[in-house]
Amino acid sequence: MRTIKSLLFVASLILVMFGCQSDLTDQELGKDNPLAIVEVVVGDTGGNVDCPDGYGYSSGRINYPFVYDDDGDPLTPDVPVVWPDGFTIITDGNTLSWSYTPVDGMCLDGITVIVKGGPKANVYTYLPGVDGDANLTAPINPKNNKPYGISNLTLCYNLTPCGNGECQEETAWGGNTSVNVGDSGAWWYYYINNGEVQTIWAGQTINVGTVVYTGGQLVIILTGGWELQDVEEPVKIQCYETIPNDRPAAGQFTTYKGDDLTVPVTSCNYFAIHLDVQLCPEE
Repeated sequence: MRTIKSLLFVASLILVMFGCQSDLTDQELGKDNPLAIVEVVVGDTGGNVDCPDGYGYSSGRINYPFVYDDDGDPLTPDVPVVWPDGFTIITDGNTLSWSYTPVDGMCLDGITVIVKGGPKANVYTYLPGVDGDANLTAPINPKNNKPYGISNLTLCYNLTPCGNGECQEETAWGGNTSVNVGDSGAWWYYYINNGEVQTIWAGQTINVGTVVYTGGQLVIILTGGWELQDVEEPVKIQCYETIPNDRPAAGQFTTYKGDDLTVPVTSCNYFAIHLDVQLCPEE
């Protein structure tokens, strides 16, 4: 994500580009949001707003609460919406944050986030390079001077290969079972030794390959252009009979440390598989 200084510079560019085209209020210009141009739009049908032209991808209009069945009705018990790959949405129904993590080497190349509430929608438009924001709301309700509750959300966006000349470096863990450690936000995955092929997750949400325990060895396969970083011991493996409460420290792996992707190891109930991986632009 860009630094605050560069984001403020981007915001100033946006204001220069669009400031003379609209007589927007302070609230509409995103007074408390330096990352986006915010336009209040009255939609054609009940305040709903469609994606502007020029976007190749859309989440579609998703109603709040963000749980639904095939008919668009809330589910009991709640089942969360599956957002487009790479996106994380957090909301309490009044304010909303969004973020995007590159998936399969694809980076965000501009996005509009439409937050509808009451008879209108706030349309947040971002330039390429911004991959997250917080405190988005629906428009202001004039009866109480507070934002309407969020009624639906639409993501309109473009993707482009992350070919910025630099490699995308990530920490990865092998296995399908995730663990989040306390308030620190630390995360890791572990492999349950059941003979199944399981996913390798980089940056918590990026699928970079598979791992399986078979024939007395762990077989790691990296896909989508991902490879090991050129560092000392990019592959670290720890065998467990009981999974620990805390995330394993990289320096404390004793089962294996090296750079092999096929590793003979004694069978145990669980494996912690820590990888240093990267995705580099094609020459």
